[in-house]
This record gives sequence, C-alpha cells and structure tokens, in this order.
Amino acid sequence: RMLRFFRTAAEINGLIHPQTLQWVSKHKKKIKQASPERIRTELLKFLSHPNTYTLLKTMDQTGLLTQFFPVLERGRNLAPQYYKEGGVLGHELKAVQCFEDSVFLMPKKWPKIAKPTHLYLNQPISGGFTRYSVIKLAVLLHDLAKPHTAKIIDGRMRFFGHDKVGSAIFKRIGTQLHFSSDEIDLIAKIINAHLRPGNLAEQPRVSERAVYRFFRDLGEDGIAVLLNALADHQSYMHPKKQWDL
Repeated sequence: RMLRFFRTAAEINGLIHPQTLQWVSKHKKKIKQASPERIRTELLKFLSHPNTYTLLKTMDQTGLLTQFFPVLERGRNLAPQYYKEGGVLGHELKAVQCFEDSVFLMPKKWPKIAKPTHLYLNQPISGGFTRYSVIKLAVLLHDLAKPHTAKIIDGRMRFFGHDKVGSAIFKRIGTQLHFSSDEIDLIAKIINAHLRPGNLAEQPRVSERAVYRFFRDLGEDGIAVLLNALADHQSYMHPKKQWDL
C-alpha cells in the first residue's frame, strides 16, 4: 500500500497528503513484509509514468526508497565536493529527472531520432513492463557501487571499477526482488557500460570503428546506455544550462 500511494499519485499527476507521508515514514520498515514480487511490480508501475522524479524524491524523504534499496543509503551525502547536497544519492535522483526530461524534449530537440527512440523505449520486455520504466530504474541505480569503490587517490576521491561492481551488485538485488531475467540483464548491462559514452566523448575524434564496437557490444540497448549517459551528464549542469546542446 505504501508504494501504491506513490504509484497512484503518479497516475493522476497528483500529490500525497502530508499525513499520509508521515504514516509512510512511521511504517516504512513494514515494506519488507511485502513479497518481493509485489515490491517489484508496484515500483515498475510507478516508474512507468513520465513525471516521477518529485514523487521519487519524496519517497526517499520518507525513508521508504532505501528500505527496498538499502544499497542506496551508503551514497547519501557521499562526495559532496562533486555532487553537492545529497551526495551520490542526490545525483542519482537528479539523473532520473534528467532522463524524464530528455524523453519529453526529444521530439523538439532531436526530431530525427525521437520516433525510433520512443519505439525502443515503449517496447515491452519479458516481465510485462516496457523498457522505459526499466531503464529509468537503471538510471536511478547506475552509480550504486560508488560507495563500495570510493578511494582517495592523489587527494581526489575516485570510484574505479564502480561500473563492473555495480552491475554485479544489481544482479543480486534484482534476483532477490524477483525481477525477470531480461529486466536484470538490461539494468546490469546499462550499469556495466554507463561510462563508455563518456570515455568516447573524451577522445579527440570518435571513429566509425569505435561506434561500431559500441553497438556491436550493446546492440540496440546502446540506446539505453546513451540515454543514461545523457541524463548523467545533464544532472551535473546548472538548470539554466541544461539541454543547451
């Protein structure tokens, strides 16, 4: 029921009464009594709606989000020198907002790729949900292993290997929450590859061979990895400079 409050609010584009949020905050630990299948189903139904960032942030403020994703709690307030208020977790939530914005803005900003991208996002995968909601969850979780890999090197905090470690961690989480094998594979793939677009962008020139290798390795899910990278990048930008591409 606690997750259903947020899902219903997303369906009607509404708000949740403050007293209800207080009740959720008080009873949040009881979510663990629900079956993993119910949690996964309600979560993906919630994420299937286009404007869930504000509600997702509210869900975190009640403490509910990190009851079924406790791994995210370790990122709260981590590395504020990079991510400001909220640390890694705040960045991951902001990336969800940027992902939703990118899908909404695509017909206007990138009309040539909007239709095939939307077709890809709206295609169902096994488990009964479309790629859109599954990829949005991947965006939320793409940096989940940064706390596990954080090290100070030459005076800077670095997160070497958080992509590979995060992919492995999610496979365990996805199995525990009874995600379908295709859902687990897609999210793990995005987390594992989420640094590749940025690494390519740092090159003086992106060769056709590099582009070929990228899509050879990822297939059509290279689209998901690129959307995650775009949301990740835009989440660092000042709101006035976002989408100035």
